[in-house]
Amino acid sequence: MKANLFPALLLAPVLHACTSRSATPADDAAIRDLARRYAAAFESEDVEAVLEVLTDDFVALSPAKPPLVGKDAVRPILAEDLAAMEIDRLRFTLEEIVVTGSWAYAWGTSEAAFRVGSDADTTHVRGKVLWILRRGDDGVWRVARDSAHAG
Repeated sequence: MKANLFPALLLAPVLHACTSRSATPADDAAIRDLARRYAAAFESEDVEAVLEVLTDDFVALSPAKPPLVGKDAVRPILAEDLAAMEIDRLRFTLEEIVVTGSWAYAWGTSEAAFRVGSDADTTHVRGKVLWILRRGDDGVWRVARDSAHAG
């Protein structure tokens, strides 16, 4: 019996250190503000403003597409996508934000209204988002990983 307890005792401090916690009011507000800025950057179709809320090693995970790794990989695809559409509205509603040190995760939903081409009908899409965020040395939260899908 003691042999089985020993590994658990060794892991107890590690498991305690890894325990996640709800965001402080300041972190919660900063991450919700990031979500508003992220949406506003897309709505304004400003590639550089979108990239400002991402870490340099950002990874985008989308269904049926290969991962996009790094801002340099994201920039041309984002520019092409934003040039081809008009985003009327984008909103992120974050349901949960959990912070552990300089890392956080947030999950929630997205709602978008956009047109592809000036004569096109407006498309409305709802989806789910899961973000992993990292607080930079400057104290600013940025999206490090983004997994999103419609539905």
